[in-house]
Amino acid sequence: MLKVGNNIVSGLQIGTIAIKSVYAGAVKIYPDGIQTNSGTVYGTWIYSAAIRTRSVTNWTQEVYQDGTSGPVINTPAPDQSETASTSYRYGSWGYYSDNSYRQRSQTLVYTFSDTVRDGATDPVSESGSVSYGNWSYNAAIRTRTVTYTYSDTSMAGTAQSQTASTSYRYGSWGYYSDNSYRQRLRTLVYTFSDTVRDGATDPVSESGSVSYGNWSYNAAIRTRTVTYTYSDTSMAGTAQSQTASTSVDWSGEYRDGACSSNYYYVDYKKVRTKYTYADTITYSDYYNGDNRSRRIDGSCGWVRDWRVTSDWANNGNRCNAVGTTNGYDCSGTYRVDYHQQQRSLSFCYPDMSGSTQTSTEYRAGAEASRDQVDGVCGFIAIINNTISIKMKAVPGNDHCYAIITAKYAVTTALRITVLLKGVREWVDMPIGEKSVQIAISGTDGTEGVEFSELTIYPESDNTYRYYAVITEGWI
Repeated sequence: MLKVGNNIVSGLQIGTIAIKSVYAGAVKIYPDGIQTNSGTVYGTWIYSAAIRTRSVTNWTQEVYQDGTSGPVINTPAPDQSETASTSYRYGSWGYYSDNSYRQRSQTLVYTFSDTVRDGATDPVSESGSVSYGNWSYNAAIRTRTVTYTYSDTSMAGTAQSQTASTSYRYGSWGYYSDNSYRQRLRTLVYTFSDTVRDGATDPVSESGSVSYGNWSYNAAIRTRTVTYTYSDTSMAGTAQSQTASTSVDWSGEYRDGACSSNYYYVDYKKVRTKYTYADTITYSDYYNGDNRSRRIDGSCGWVRDWRVTSDWANNGNRCNAVGTTNGYDCSGTYRVDYHQQQRSLSFCYPDMSGSTQTSTEYRAGAEASRDQVDGVCGFIAIINNTISIKMKAVPGNDHCYAIITAKYAVTTALRITVLLKGVREWVDMPIGEKSVQIAISGTDGTEGVEFSELTIYPESDNTYRYYAVITEGWI
């Protein structure tokens, strides 16, 4: 290091020339380092569950006596890591239908030194501790309350019920007047899993097994002798008379189907009246019974077809007369645009259900605009009262020509002057339209004859609206 006394030299000059380096032999003594700066650079934390890591880089930089600095030297250090403390955050309990267990969300929370992050969220469940109330009896069914107790609350569960098995206890038989049946007392016994209880005591009857003599018929009523046989005896009964019972008998078929309102197909059960005697059955003729009403695909107008779901309406686009988007039509020299309309259709049943396809149709609505546009529909605008055109001679003729039509929007007559290569021609134009034909001499087959200037001059105010249409001889 180069010093003057105890002072460190920070710069050297010979006259006006700065000295950059000084050596003592092969050793550089100026400028020499006077201090070394250092520091540490940390990377971004990378999180993995409860652990996060980041890179660490130490750096040094030497400062020289002339005020300059050396390069920064980076030295990687071991990565820094931190393990978070963990805890949980819980949601509210949700109880299941019978309150026998409950569930809530549990979110793992990682707490680092300078931030808190959520981990996985999982459901946690808890079953209640069950207890029962006293049985309440009602015939063959008994019920009791159920309570589920949790660490912090109790919840009523679904009431528990149990149905007993049943049996009977019987008294002695007593026979009735016609001996057709007998009766004794019967007590209903309910047997539960842990107890037996008596139910109601009712009289029960038993009909004897009947045997009959031959029928004696008198119109719709028939009579015969009756004998009742029991398991342990037989008893003579009262002579029997019988009138047939009636019921409706269905063949299992439907008939006489026809279309009804609202696309329904209605048909009827094929039924007959059944006359039941003790030993025979007779029937009436068939007739129509209860009806059923159905919609059947393809019947009674219940058919899928294209049906309008939203009717014609402007959609904001422009089109030509046949509905082509962004198309236009020509009306003379006018470009005509229309408002485009669209409607939506569905391939469905008459009530708009059962759609299998949809479609959109387009058409032209009202006229949107009617304008003359330069280069469209044969309209050629005159810019600064001048147009330039090329003419083509037709083989066999000695000249070519153009027919110029001038139009204007004024209510007074107008004189139009045409200047062609310094030769001026003019024609008076009444209100309406007028054509001027200009011929050019040339050689048969000559092409490319040009008007260097073809100008339509209004004789009055230049603000009149006019234009030219080249109807013949235009290249």
